[in-house]
Amino acid sequence: MQPKNSTIVDFARRTDALASRLRLRLGDLPAILGMSRASLFNYRSGKAQITDKAWRKLERSEREAGIAKPLIEQLRAGNAAKLIQSASLTEMMEFIPEKQRLAILRKVMAFNVDTAEIQILKYLKDAEALAQLVGSKKKRDHHQISFFAENIRTSFRKSTAACQLLSRLVRQALDLEPELTAKLPKVE
Repeated sequence: MQPKNSTIVDFARRTDALASRLRLRLGDLPAILGMSRASLFNYRSGKAQITDKAWRKLERSEREAGIAKPLIEQLRAGNAAKLIQSASLTEMMEFIPEKQRLAILRKVMAFNVDTAEIQILKYLKDAEALAQLVGSKKKRDHHQISFFAENIRTSFRKSTAACQLLSRLVRQALDLEPELTAKLPKVE
């Protein structure tokens, strides 16, 4: 069932206000809202029913842009269940005491550091495997291939050590693993 015209008008009015507040063209708004351009314009024209998810995205974007009251103020006024559904992670983190919030953020950063290290090491291992493959081909000039393969192998060993050191330094700087501090070489 198609929403009432007033709902479509309300959605169009609110998306216009959001675009104006953010100093964006309406065509740039889908990236902010996290929806496709087609969805936004279909909702605004009444060609598609405005979903609850679309309303929540609009509400969150309005809070982030300062159009609507902050989540905490709206929660105090009532209708918590609906508001929680539209809350962003950043807004939800505001309800967690600072000490626990910092602990969560450290865990997130540790995960990101681990992910980066794994990706870099995977890339470097792939480069080493490629060097070994190229080094095994006999149709090319053996001297050139051997030189290339040895440079990649040397680079891999140095890059691996540098990557691991960088990872430890980031962890130390973020106080993710204090026990690593004692193991770090002095960086000057």
